[in-house]
Amino acid sequence: CRFVMRFTIDNWSKPVEYPVSYFTNFSLLSEISLRGQSLTSPLPDDFKFSRMINEIDFSSCSFTFNSLKSLFKSLSFSNTKFPLSLHLADIKMPETHWTNFYTSLKDFPKVNCIRELNWSGNTRVIQYIEPFGNFFLQSPTLRFLQIDRIFFMQNVQYLEQLIKMIPPKQLYGLSICGSPERNFSNNMQQLMKIISQCSGLRILHINGQRISDRDT
Repeated sequence: CRFVMRFTIDNWSKPVEYPVSYFTNFSLLSEISLRGQSLTSPLPDDFKFSRMINEIDFSSCSFTFNSLKSLFKSLSFSNTKFPLSLHLADIKMPETHWTNFYTSLKDFPKVNCIRELNWSGNTRVIQYIEPFGNFFLQSPTLRFLQIDRIFFMQNVQYLEQLIKMIPPKQLYGLSICGSPERNFSNNMQQLMKIISQCSGLRILHINGQRISDRDT
């Protein structure tokens, strides 16, 4: 297994409990994708990802507070050779675990290897913009942020709060895609005014925002 460079188990009809610690001996592993699986068991305290890892996709996975915390703890001292793309879109946790996660971020060790973060669909973040922003947006390595299907006119003030927390010229890319339920249709001017506060952007994704005639 030490010659495996990409490992994928995505969206099985019945999620499996797959121990991430299984990858300890995959010295050349650069990409892991376990979308839709159960990751409720915490990683061992001494677990380290391969130094070659550059993409982790645990989107739509089930976590507990302790298992998600252990992931960030491991990333905080992993000596990765390349910047990391971390996908944690639409992850599943009990409500109390979400609360514990966001309120505990201030006590997490800093993670300075994430280049791209996908936090799409994790709508509870609107209640915890400040701890989320302090932990993720203040990281000097973050360059691309994906926050699709979270914001719309009814919570636009939280999007503006989040954008204001991004240091000037830090991000090269931002994704704020919409959905049928959460979009800025008829309000694109306000969305673009908020986004314009994020200086230095070269890539912007707004797919699914349902742009109407009033927006043109």
